[in-house]
Amino acid sequence: MDHSTPEKGIRLSDFTDICKLEELMKNLHELTDVPSSIVALDGTRVITAGGQRFCMVSCRRCAGGPSLSCCDPDRVQGLKCGESAMVGCRNGFSMIVAPVCLEGRPVAFFFGGPLSCPDTECCYAPDPQKSARFLPLISTFTGMLSMCITHSFQLFREMEERKRAENRLSHSEGLYRAIFEHSGTAMAIVRSDGSIVRANIGFGNLLKIEPGVLCGIPWTLFVSSEERKRIMEIHERRDCDPLFSMNGYEIALTSVDGREVSAVLHTGKIPGSDRYVLSLIDVTERRRLEEMREEAFAQIERNFTQLAVLNDQIRNPLTAIVGLAGMAGGVLSEAVLKHAMEIDDIVTHLDERWLESEAVRGFLQKHYDTERPRPESPWG
Repeated sequence: MDHSTPEKGIRLSDFTDICKLEELMKNLHELTDVPSSIVALDGTRVITAGGQRFCMVSCRRCAGGPSLSCCDPDRVQGLKCGESAMVGCRNGFSMIVAPVCLEGRPVAFFFGGPLSCPDTECCYAPDPQKSARFLPLISTFTGMLSMCITHSFQLFREMEERKRAENRLSHSEGLYRAIFEHSGTAMAIVRSDGSIVRANIGFGNLLKIEPGVLCGIPWTLFVSSEERKRIMEIHERRDCDPLFSMNGYEIALTSVDGREVSAVLHTGKIPGSDRYVLSLIDVTERRRLEEMREEAFAQIERNFTQLAVLNDQIRNPLTAIVGLAGMAGGVLSEAVLKHAMEIDDIVTHLDERWLESEAVRGFLQKHYDTERPRPESPWG
């Protein structure tokens, strides 16, 4: 049933206590002995008090045949809020009509009557004096109804807006909770003193402890004493500068089972509270691989250096052997010189490979960010 309220699709009964309106109309009927109805704009009766059907019965008796009800909103569509009028049926009965308004717009009409007096012929007859006498009273009553309905609608609208806000909040909380729990990153909400309010599964897995056990425990308990001092200094700086955030800071942690954990720390203040979101990205494996890479690169550098020294160690005695063989002469000397030249070719080839190692170093620097002092070539 559409009662044409300002909010499309909302019925009058959705936000109005119909029982209270009915009680008010019954009180009016007891006071005035005037039957009445509230009729929606579509012609549907919302409330009836005092046998409003009497109008149809009276008209039928006087006219001797079927008749339509006088309570037809189309007959009084021109009435504005605060106005009232008397309308009559074709048999001369009078009804007082006044719009019931919501925020300055009619949403229903109050029909009071028919106003009549006993008559021996038709049982009831029109009573113009009674109609005129009750016209101001009905106008005042409908004004009160309009105020009640408007107040009810305002409360209804506030309640609906509050429900929508609660639904949005609930949706947001569910969304953020899902992100918090299943982000794949170790996250915790901590107070300004560092005590943990809530920790997700990832945080518990990182420290090898159930997340629920962490509540109330300072997260710095898992940090070394030296790291704890540095973190306290950072917290002091943050207290002096609210815009300061601790992001990308690498710290060393110790899990419950004694495992050393390297993690990158990010923090952010929750607006309007003294709490912070803390996230830890486990980089332990990455650090282990980086150390292995560093060691491999260092070994390569050592090999290059040793190769250069080895070439010197071979070439110097080889030069002496060639000189002695040349001085001795003979067939044996020729054989010695031949093998010495083969050794010299091998050493020369190693020299060339050493020079080519510069390209290897350049590649490593470009793709692996290696910066190490390079040994100078002994050959300039």
